Amino acid sequence: MTGSQTTFIDEIQGRYGETFGEELQTLARSVAKPGISMLGFGAGESTRLLAEIADEYEGSLISLDNHKEHLISVAQSVQSHRVAFRWFDLEGPSESQADPEYAYGSYPLGLARKFDFIFVDGRRRVECALTAALVAAPGAIVVVNDHARARYTAMQNLFETQEVVGQFRVFRKPLVTKPLPDRRGERRAIIQVVSGSVGNWEFEITGESVAAYARQIGAKHIVRHFSDDTPPAALKYLVRPEFDAFDRVCLLDTDIVIRPGSPDIFDVVPSDHIGAWRQDRTFVEMSNGLNAEYRAHHGIKSPPPHQYINSGVLVLPRAHYNILEKGKARYHLGLPRHENSAVNAAIFDEGRPFFNLPYDFNFIPDPATFLDDRFGWFIHLAGAGKAKKGWQLAWRSTGNALGIDWLERANLAGRNTRLPRLRALVSSTAGSRTTAFDPDDFTYVAPSRIMLINGAAHICVEDKQNVDGIAVYGPYHSFKRGTYNLSFDFDPDLVDPKRKITFDIGSTHSQSLSFEKHECIAAGSIEFTLPHDVDGLEIRFYSDEEPLLIRGVLISETT
Repeated sequence: MTGSQTTFIDEIQGRYGETFGEELQTLARSVAKPGISMLGFGAGESTRLLAEIADEYEGSLISLDNHKEHLISVAQSVQSHRVAFRWFDLEGPSESQADPEYAYGSYPLGLARKFDFIFVDGRRRVECALTAALVAAPGAIVVVNDHARARYTAMQNLFETQEVVGQFRVFRKPLVTKPLPDRRGERRAIIQVVSGSVGNWEFEITGESVAAYARQIGAKHIVRHFSDDTPPAALKYLVRPEFDAFDRVCLLDTDIVIRPGSPDIFDVVPSDHIGAWRQDRTFVEMSNGLNAEYRAHHGIKSPPPHQYINSGVLVLPRAHYNILEKGKARYHLGLPRHENSAVNAAIFDEGRPFFNLPYDFNFIPDPATFLDDRFGWFIHLAGAGKAKKGWQLAWRSTGNALGIDWLERANLAGRNTRLPRLRALVSSTAGSRTTAFDPDDFTYVAPSRIMLINGAAHICVEDKQNVDGIAVYGPYHSFKRGTYNLSFDFDPDLVDPKRKITFDIGSTHSQSLSFEKHECIAAGSIEFTLPHDVDGLEIRFYSDEEPLLIRGVLISETT
């Protein structure tokens, strides 16, 4: 585990009095059971206290807040992977009188999930208490902080029994409820569309998380592979024949990892609606540009510039399976490069019933803000998944019909470098906080020794070196003091898992190494300890007579 540092929660601890923590945990334990499901309105000290209960009983906690920066600070103070952090505006979208999206106080209503323990703090407490009553499981308790305020008395009419315990008011037996949807008999499928060599590598990493999710919700998991020369825009159309055996399908890109215990997406999306996330709410300029590009090349009606869906996660009911068939006629002039624009236009041009998925069902981390996978259910690593890009040139092997092979320069794109981050994401969702580094994060003694092999970037460690024998070095990332495991991401078809890799670990601010020169097999890992915070961790790979190709380096916190 990483060393002890003062966190944001440490600084605010005790704000509600010395007995706050003990009383809250005692109440939570009164209903605790293996797999306990908890919900907290308002993030802070209570989040860490309830996270400890979630860890103890192998349960889960959803921590909601309306203040994004505050929630990020709380998340950085809580290490548990059993916590899902969610930020929502107090009011939600107001584009029309029929906005289908939920807001801070109502978000849990859309999850089709019941909770055993609900803590109401933060804003809109009466509204949150109503939501709590609707999503409380049998035998659940709802605990309200600062309950004596006159403006909160209305919530007392929502429950049959109540009592004051310490500084909290505890409610039981809601007088209102919301039944869970009954999907018995509905045939559903989760379909992963695998495109080319990089898609195959991505599927090797993400496929098990999707298969486990399909088993969890009782859906069939279907995987369809396509060659590198299949037009990207046609991929989802080509799996259309798979749909007929099912009442609804969910199509997924292969660069998506699903967190264990995620809600049933088919219960979230109304059964007669198309479900997707409107990315224009987050990526405004890019979405406007894609819409403008589509209109210019197709000369057809298209949605207003501010409406653009991301079809990386796409839920379709049987009545709208033909949306992909209609889109086929729009795949011309080389645009769109993917099916997003055609599906987007078909939805809004034809007025098809559309449900905007909450952002956490197609969570594309913003590297400039935070990369915490606990903010999403379906984590979509579109692009490179990092804030700083060197975009060094790479070398790519090319041949022709004469059997002549040569190397040519090639530009790097996000898809070439994200494999290590997908692997780190799988590790993090399983509870081991992991940071990944790809070939573009390192510096090479021989200029640009990055190799593109079947579309994936590889660090090439070879007999090109400086006077110290170092061939590759970097990535100069900051780490807190603590103990870590270092491992490698590699393709076993290119590297013998028993192949030894020679490296050491140091810091840009000290000549003394944190870890002396060592040999480790490719399939292994090495544990190292940082006795103090390090601003600029350096990993140095030493030259080898036989070229060594690895896709990245993973550094995980120990537990």
